Amino acid sequence: MVDADRAVANRMVEAAGVWLDSLDADQRKVAVGPPPGVGGEAEAERCACR
Repeated sequence: MVDADRAVANRMVEAAGVWLDSLDADQRKVAVGPPPGVGGEAEAERCACR
């Protein structure tokens, strides 16, 4: 099952890369934000959605 999990994860990484490459500079700034758990404004926004 590990091989299947890795294959799916690799396809997800590839799809995310293709999607990011399709964005213009302004869209990419919004799409590539800080990761979860870094605190600050981005984390507050994530928590407000729950």
